[in-house]
Amino acid sequence: ERHQKVLEVELADHRATIERLRISRSELPDDLLCPLTLELMKDPVICIGDTYTYERCAIEQWFATGARTSPTTNEPLPTMSLVPNRTVKNLISAELEKRERLLREYP
Repeated sequence: ERHQKVLEVELADHRATIERLRISRSELPDDLLCPLTLELMKDPVICIGDTYTYERCAIEQWFATGARTSPTTNEPLPTMSLVPNRTVKNLISAELEKRERLLREYP
């Protein structure tokens, strides 16, 4: 419950932007979606322990529950270090900018 509230607060503005731009999950490549939230990521990070990309606040909340396994593979993680995934962040930014342009051109 507490972890869900953290996600709600952290992602509120991002979710509002996605809704305003009328973006549905089915329109997006899976690689841009967090495997924990199943949503377009705001702050994608690579978990060094399993090499998968997650929404930062989602994987941090996963670890905050005491989990020390990969949420994707369920294997134990040798490290819980996170690093920004700049490539995915840039792809997401480009997608959001494209949607902003389309919305301005075709409201």
